[in-house]
Amino acid sequence: MLALVDGQPRTLTLKQALRVYLEHRLEVIQPRSAFDLARAKERAHVLAGLIIALDNLDAVIKTIRKSRNSDTARKNLMSNFKVTEIQAQAILEMPLRRLASLEIRKIREEYKEKLKLIKSLEDLLASPLKQRRKIAEELETVREEYDDARRTIIAEGEATGLTLADFLVPEEKTVVMLSVKGDLGRTALDEAPRVTTTTKTPPRLLQHSTTAQVLYLFADDGCCATLPVQQIPPVAQASLGARFSDLSALNRGRRIASFLCLPVELEDGFISFATAGGLVKRLHISDLPGVMSREFRVMKLAKGDRIVDVLFSGGADQLVLTTARGYAIRFSEEDVRPTGLTSGGVRGMRLAVKGDRVVAADLAEDNQYMWTVTADGIAKASRMDEYKMQGRGGSGVISMRREEADPDVAAATVGSLDDDILVYTNKHKAKRVSLGLAKTMKRAGTGGSPVIVLREKERVIGLAAFRQRIEVADAPVETQFVPLADAAQTDDQMPRQYELSLEEIELLLDEADGVDGSSNGASSNGADPSASADE
Repeated sequence: MLALVDGQPRTLTLKQALRVYLEHRLEVIQPRSAFDLARAKERAHVLAGLIIALDNLDAVIKTIRKSRNSDTARKNLMSNFKVTEIQAQAILEMPLRRLASLEIRKIREEYKEKLKLIKSLEDLLASPLKQRRKIAEELETVREEYDDARRTIIAEGEATGLTLADFLVPEEKTVVMLSVKGDLGRTALDEAPRVTTTTKTPPRLLQHSTTAQVLYLFADDGCCATLPVQQIPPVAQASLGARFSDLSALNRGRRIASFLCLPVELEDGFISFATAGGLVKRLHISDLPGVMSREFRVMKLAKGDRIVDVLFSGGADQLVLTTARGYAIRFSEEDVRPTGLTSGGVRGMRLAVKGDRVVAADLAEDNQYMWTVTADGIAKASRMDEYKMQGRGGSGVISMRREEADPDVAAATVGSLDDDILVYTNKHKAKRVSLGLAKTMKRAGTGGSPVIVLREKERVIGLAAFRQRIEVADAPVETQFVPLADAAQTDDQMPRQYELSLEEIELLLDEADGVDGSSNGASSNGADPSASADE
């Protein structure tokens, strides 16, 4: 590497660079310690004078009162109490509040601390070994404060234009997770972390992914930021991850509504957005800009509206929206025309009840169940085929019958009864629950079964589903069979043997038997004629 050493450019090896850096740190520590030592001695000298004055307080006051002016008082203090001019001046400038017993104690404690600091700095300056240990301690502090995953790519050769292929890394399966406090991390294995009710900061969003995919973080205000999954720190629990604002372009004040891990080479599919106001939007996957260093907008929102969920769909799926007052609507995603990044949404559901809002969105399938949980922890499961298809923009049907005074629906999801989810509360408590734990009921039925025990002033505010990995489907291999009779019409380059006449076939057989041009019964290469015919 090239570096300036004593003002001269030099090419250094790694060992030489470390030695030069060590010498530089020594040059920093020695003058700094000498400066701190001088300041500590000056302060200790002043404190020593104040302690002398406090020990002889009555005599000091009497001396000052008898003096004609401050100069005379300073000289009298110096002669009577054997203090220096600096100490005498500090005594004269000492405010009366320092005469309180607590202040006197602080002066004595500060003096003792300064003496210890002076002894420590003198030992440090006298010992090269201690100076090297000091360098090690400071480097440990720097590492603890600034240690994070590398965010740059080291490549050989000249810098050229980067493509998405340049970000490809060895593909390892992982689970990406975002905690309830906004900490972003991924697991080292393809297994979700173990979460219990004692977990202090449980995950709020989870998705199976690979290190070769790209993470899209969707804020509830319609903005998005990207991050290669490889750059997310591997951790055992979501709470040990890094703040999403430290890893992406989104600032700390944002709230992440959802995220998706998408393969770099993905070309087909759609991203569907649902807002609290009942709007939906569909965006083709090809409109996403890919890995960017800055945030970008994916949906224009009205004032007061926010994104509640983001889904990946194949193009012919069905969407289901659920509201806080227990209504749900199911419609085809094809009813939502795909639009660009900066456009707004269209009405997906009309909120019939004043103050109602959409709390969840998911993909619907007839062989699965709609699972709904209220703020007080009561959940129910209903067959998805009871939710009839209708056009978007309607009021939907009753999914969980609620009275006026009943708690709102906190969250909903679609899955099989064997699926597991995490139900979490406003106190950051989470519980892993199987969908089959809730009572299976009719769609419009009342009641349900408790799935989580809540304390006073605690309520359910959401759930985290274990989203599956999004992968690129293998393209089917298409084989076209051409009838021999149509071969000549289909392809002019088709070999002639596919359209031989009977006379041509007989001629070839005669040549193989040695009839034409082989009077001795031997083939041109000396092999047995019968063997050649068989071949």
